[in-house]
Amino acid sequence: MDITIENSVFTKNSAQFKTKNIYTTKSVLTLKDSVFNDNLDPNQVTGSSLQIFNSEATITNTRFNQGRAMMGGAIMVEYYSTVSCDQCYFTECTAT
Repeated sequence: MDITIENSVFTKNSAQFKTKNIYTTKSVLTLKDSVFNDNLDPNQVTGSSLQIFNSEATITNTRFNQGRAMMGGAIMVEYYSTVSCDQCYFTECTAT
């Protein structure tokens, strides 16, 4: 499945498990000109902004601000995935 997301803002979202924003599996994700803000949930397990599973992702001109998770402070990439980031900015993102 091809997914394209452009000019989007994700702020203070929540989830019980996995990422609280975008999760892909067996997909091709194109993400452009977007912002992820204030994802500082101390109980977040994986990828505060993105979780890429068995997928391809191209991320361009996107900002990740204050992301925190146990694994993948901003982006968690797993299981035969590939990710390309161009002109992306990561501010205060941590994995604990």
